[in-house]
Amino acid sequence: MSHIPNQIHQTWNSALLPEQGGTLHAAFHVATDGMLLEARNAERVALAVTVSRGSLVVEAPEDHIVLDVEDTYGVQFGGIHDLHITFGDFGTRIYLDGYQAFACATNICPSKYAQTGVFHCANEAHIGVERLECFPEAWTSERIQGSIPVPQPDIEFAAAYLADKDVKTLHGVTDGTIYAQFRVRGVGQFGTILAARDDDRQIMNVDIDDDGFVYRAFVKGQWCEYRAHGDWNDGGWHDLVIRAFRGAVDIYVDGNMETHQPGQVFFGDLEGLSYVSIGEDTAGVRLCGEVRGGGLFLYPLGEGQIRKISDVPPTTDTALFDKGYEGSASYRIPSLVTTPSGVTIAGADQRVVISNDAPNEIHFVVRRSLDSGQTWLPLQTVIAFPGDGLDGASVIDSCIVCDRETGRVTVIIDHFPGGRGFANVEKGLGLDARGRLILHDGEGTEYLLQPDGAVTSLDGEATSYRVDEDGNVTRDGESAGNIYLKEGVDPHESLLTARTSYLVEVHSDDDGETWSKPRHINHMVKEGWMGFLGTSPGNGIQLSAGKHRGRLLIPYYCTGTSPKFNAGGALISDDGGQTWRRG
Repeated sequence: MSHIPNQIHQTWNSALLPEQGGTLHAAFHVATDGMLLEARNAERVALAVTVSRGSLVVEAPEDHIVLDVEDTYGVQFGGIHDLHITFGDFGTRIYLDGYQAFACATNICPSKYAQTGVFHCANEAHIGVERLECFPEAWTSERIQGSIPVPQPDIEFAAAYLADKDVKTLHGVTDGTIYAQFRVRGVGQFGTILAARDDDRQIMNVDIDDDGFVYRAFVKGQWCEYRAHGDWNDGGWHDLVIRAFRGAVDIYVDGNMETHQPGQVFFGDLEGLSYVSIGEDTAGVRLCGEVRGGGLFLYPLGEGQIRKISDVPPTTDTALFDKGYEGSASYRIPSLVTTPSGVTIAGADQRVVISNDAPNEIHFVVRRSLDSGQTWLPLQTVIAFPGDGLDGASVIDSCIVCDRETGRVTVIIDHFPGGRGFANVEKGLGLDARGRLILHDGEGTEYLLQPDGAVTSLDGEATSYRVDEDGNVTRDGESAGNIYLKEGVDPHESLLTARTSYLVEVHSDDDGETWSKPRHINHMVKEGWMGFLGTSPGNGIQLSAGKHRGRLLIPYYCTGTSPKFNAGGALISDDGGQTWRRG
């Protein structure tokens, strides 16, 4: 390991890591939890990378973002690992051992906050950074994958058996990895890739036949068996990786996991291990093919290392919505559609205060891509009913569909007044037969909200109330609360909507650039006995053939008296989303 002082005072500036982005690379070793590196100046920490509970955690305190990269679990078991973090207008991407492990929608590049900062890196036997580099451009996934060396086994296969000293090394090793590059010579060809024995008999074998692989080990008086079913008898070379890790055995073929089975077994679990054979069983019966190379790792390889062995092409993930993005506590319930003109629209619940379902402050937001998902435009808020915090009104569970004939994008989404959610709504429609909101005052007297904002009695008589587009009420020109808020939270409260669930519709005729105002549709689809009626979120469909070609379908579900029981079906529109009915 190269020498690095306990604190690296490596100055970085816009030439190395510009504010708008770049790449940070650290090669490190770790055997315990702790701080790995920090980017900081004299006043603040702008970026911190730690190991917590065996996984990497990346924190940007100034952005109030903590990224728990749980897929990196296992870095503490051994080996040198490579961490790359790229920053740019795509947000932040985190790579371990050449492959992406996490994506964040926010660019947390530390030079935004610590332009004259330094890196502080750990340098101890149990945790340390061996190399640290900054680059002014955001590397691609392909460049990162190509820069990583192929992991080298602790014990390499050099003959048809292991040396005695290597067999002794395996005693007590219970976390580890078997790797073999092999081939068999066609259908019906089979045999043993690796085997082990004690003084009397074979106690472990890795075999292949026309059904796939079997990994067997004799432990504590019984055989433990793990299978991966598939066709790898095509005469071509394949990479087999068997990993004993985290209470299970994982079998990978050509970089892809084929089996994850509880019950961890490795060489250290074998009693009396004395001999290990390669490409044949312990009696000398050879594989109908050959093992060209491979070896044993005395630690469990990570996902990236396994993929690197097989040179699996990398992929690139972009986070569109996630915790901390635009100051939100959470995003959930995605919807996604591509319009006939090629614009991709992604929608989500923006759960501003906490990540829970309603009651909560939840907005419907979208992001759009004009280049098939390569880049994404900033967040747009499409629907945000008034109210801050848990008492605010909400929309939740968007379902999106595109009419291929007109290009119109329609979203139907659930709406709850403040303080209400799936489990505590009242029965009813909340609208009259013409789709006008039914309002009530503190005495229970009901009113109708007219399309122009006037409020009338149920008989159509004028009142002194008016309601604007955001639900704000005035009476004789004076503020009188908001119709959507939770009852009792506004001292000026006068009129409220019915405390039930609503379906609202919005649409766009310009590929999501602009949207219509929310339109309530309960009077078309809801019955008085229903408490909750909402979408089954995600995507609707448009029929493309048959006598109902062009019909739009949105899935829904509903409840009656009890939220414990529900039924479902489809909402149907035969006029491009103007009107809806239940199927």
